[in-house]
Amino acid sequence: YCGVCGAPFPWTRRPAPPAARALSNLEGLLRRLPVVIRGFRNRVSGRPGFQVSDERDLEDLLFGLLGGYSADVRPEGRTPSYASGTRTDFLLPAEGVAVLSKQVTAAVGERQLARQWPEDLAYYSSRPACRTLLGVVYDPEGRLLDPRRLEDVWSQSQGETELRCLITG
Repeated sequence: YCGVCGAPFPWTRRPAPPAARALSNLEGLLRRLPVVIRGFRNRVSGRPGFQVSDERDLEDLLFGLLGGYSADVRPEGRTPSYASGTRTDFLLPAEGVAVLSKQVTAAVGERQLARQWPEDLAYYSSRPACRTLLGVVYDPEGRLLDPRRLEDVWSQSQGETELRCLITG
């Protein structure tokens, strides 16, 4: 910035808006999910480890992590048409973000996940408080062949709501 007039120089980066920083920080935390899971799996003194064997375990872990990130995390139960039972997503109202989790298994792969995103996005685009849907896909066995490409393909917008896909494993 200019010391005389205070104007930014053309090469000066403008600080990201607080909402963008919050989302970036949240994505950074969730990308470290495999490290957190390994930490819970390998406990000291012979204590039983916490295993993420299905989406319910993943939801429990996410609820704990998000509670450390934000003071206001609201679990929301819903039953999408593609699920056999109730799923729990998490709303972070201050950030305008809904976090949902998916786990890649032998039965749920790329094709099934691709069919689920439009329904998730349609559901949350009808919620005025939700500006961003952050879909966390946990792929512990590396079944998705090109996760970065899939993140780009699956990330999209509908109206005012943006879907951001994050694949970790």
